[in-house]
Amino acid sequence: SSGINAEWPLRPGENCRDVTADTVKSYFSSQSDFSTFFYNVDGLKSNFDCLAAELFQLENKFSVIGLAETNVESAHSLLFKLDGYNSFFGDVLPGKFKGTGVALYVHESLNATINSQACNVTPDIEYLFVKISIKKTVLNIGVIYRPPNGNADQFFNDYENVIKMLPKGKTFIMGDFNFDLFRTGDVNVDRHEETSIMHGLFPLISLATHERSSSKRGTCIDNIFTNSTENITHSGTIQDIGINHSPIFSLSYLDLNKTKPKATAQTQFYSFSKQNVDSLVSELGVQQGNLIGSNPETPNFSAFINTYQEAVDKTCKLDKPKTTKRNAINNPWITDGIIESINEKKKLYAAWKKTCCKKTPKGELTLYYKFSEYRKLLTKIIRRVKSNFYNTKIANASGNSKKTWEVINQIRGKCKKTIKPQ
Repeated sequence: SSGINAEWPLRPGENCRDVTADTVKSYFSSQSDFSTFFYNVDGLKSNFDCLAAELFQLENKFSVIGLAETNVESAHSLLFKLDGYNSFFGDVLPGKFKGTGVALYVHESLNATINSQACNVTPDIEYLFVKISIKKTVLNIGVIYRPPNGNADQFFNDYENVIKMLPKGKTFIMGDFNFDLFRTGDVNVDRHEETSIMHGLFPLISLATHERSSSKRGTCIDNIFTNSTENITHSGTIQDIGINHSPIFSLSYLDLNKTKPKATAQTQFYSFSKQNVDSLVSELGVQQGNLIGSNPETPNFSAFINTYQEAVDKTCKLDKPKTTKRNAINNPWITDGIIESINEKKKLYAAWKKTCCKKTPKGELTLYYKFSEYRKLLTKIIRRVKSNFYNTKIANASGNSKKTWEVINQIRGKCKKTIKPQ
């Protein structure tokens, strides 16, 4: 096909890159029509809000998002909705409250159905697969988590069985397998690779995905296996998202020619970011005399409206109206301020990363601590902003049971899609 870069097709893992989220965003183009994102989230209840904000900034472009260690029962999946995606949650291991649970988010433009025969949770392996049909193309998309203390022999038995039962088609299996590919010669690591390759599945990730104090270079335990390596355009780890685990991704050109659903374009004329609102407050202070008028006892409401509108236009009106087709919003608490803070966090990360080298792999510690403390503070702020957003909505709906239940259902993920407020 025309339009593919000169390096395509690729051998498994040969073009795996350690990149930033902004770099991944630049990869999305006509050269790719299918993409995967996997992350060991280490608990959705504590980390979902930050992940949702990061994915929001990436404009939710990934075709499929896989998560491991959700620690969330499938019955509670509606509490963790992502804009533009349908979710599929596996069950958690009974009696286990941490280190269990897998989930898939599939973009709403794709027709995905759960493969009930390829879903299971045991002490040795957890897996969830969906089937995506696009014209004559069948995609098998799965997410796997192997508990580190599970029985390896039982894992391989179940792993091979689930691969055998998948329909014929292009397959992508994401997961945290807890087999470190850097440990060449390890019996289980070699067996994992051999079992996968025997069934035509090759790993796309060849870099460290998890920090471990006992290993200077980290471990490669998260991976994406596929039988369509000739279609891969990019793959790698995203270093400025996540904490202990780094998210991993792949982009492919599968020539799907899928029909995208039509979306009504919305035009945004004003931006009420924190910076613009602060400017508006300052401008209104300057124009206070015109707002009140010469005689406060007989206010000129027409002059008040005109002065206020002029101040809003001066500080918040966009030079050029912005058009977007992003209509539905499940996370309205994600503000411009949060996005700006995420960008600042990434700048701090980039500044620290520049000081990392072979001689000092951990880089300048002062810069690292600055980045690390900012990241922790941002996590707390995101949680507080979300909490305050819904607390305010509930307070404003006080005395109106209908409005109160609308807010409650929005929090629960059970609400009608609305237009994103500008």
